[in-house]
Amino acid sequence: MNESPKTSILKAHDLKKHYTLKAIFGSEQKLKALNGVSFALGERQTLAVVGESGHGKSTLARQLMGLETPDSGSITLQGRPLSSYSKKELQSLVQMIFQDPYSSLNPRKKAWEIVAEPLRINTSLSGKQCLTKALEAMEMVGLHSGMGHRFPHMFSGGQRQRLGIARALVQRPKVLICDEPVSALDVSIQAQVLNLLGRLKEEFSLSYIFISHDLHVVRHLADRVAVIYLGKIVEEGDAEEVFDSPLHPYTEALIRSAPSFYEKSRFKPMRGSPPSPVSPPPGCPFHPRCPLAEARCSKEVPGLELKGSDRRIRCFLV
Repeated sequence: MNESPKTSILKAHDLKKHYTLKAIFGSEQKLKALNGVSFALGERQTLAVVGESGHGKSTLARQLMGLETPDSGSITLQGRPLSSYSKKELQSLVQMIFQDPYSSLNPRKKAWEIVAEPLRINTSLSGKQCLTKALEAMEMVGLHSGMGHRFPHMFSGGQRQRLGIARALVQRPKVLICDEPVSALDVSIQAQVLNLLGRLKEEFSLSYIFISHDLHVVRHLADRVAVIYLGKIVEEGDAEEVFDSPLHPYTEALIRSAPSFYEKSRFKPMRGSPPSPVSPPPGCPFHPRCPLAEARCSKEVPGLELKGSDRRIRCFLV
């Protein structure tokens, strides 16, 4: 069992990010992408953030990368506020692997130039040194150094994603933010990339924030799971425990709506559609879709409470 990390490399506390939507007609509206998210990522740990599309997962990734500033709350990296790092310092410690291996690579640059780009921007290494380190990074992810002078269109989808991983690793960061890193790949290639990520984690003592809606992928890779719904974490705990005995009704509904987790007789599509983050329902945001909802759920907002030694649940009924 993977317990809550005693030594945390990355912490988020009560993160909130609201976007103002300007309508052509009518008043401005607030889209609450993140509405009080807190978690801790341990060293050499993989924390998966799961949930349906539009619930704040990618917004969270942008906050952790320093690409956006939260409206309130705090992020600390190695005990220091994220905002205290310079851009170069932050990029040497935190990198991202993107969802689409096609659009995330510059088609006009050679493979080694793509991998070496962070070194060129953030270090004073010579061109020859950047080339050497870029080819080394390509070898680490299973791409022969002889491929360094190829252009992205000459690689397969899986090879392009390996190229993106090499670029993320070339500065030897401590944390990788993986935003749906295998969702654009064929199923036969997904396992290869996931195994590569697992090996690299052990080899370089990496910590992962793994953002995904694919529960099968998450179960294969994650140590801990945080389930997010409408900008709030509704359940967090050890990955094995969450999948084997989900406590929050939304977590259970997510798992039951993934067909191959259960026999066909137990498969059950989730009821209803997610509410708009612009006008969330009162009380518990999941109550309109929850089969267990009571009158209290439509009026009061549950807090994220510790259940047992390692599970956090946002539900009155647990």
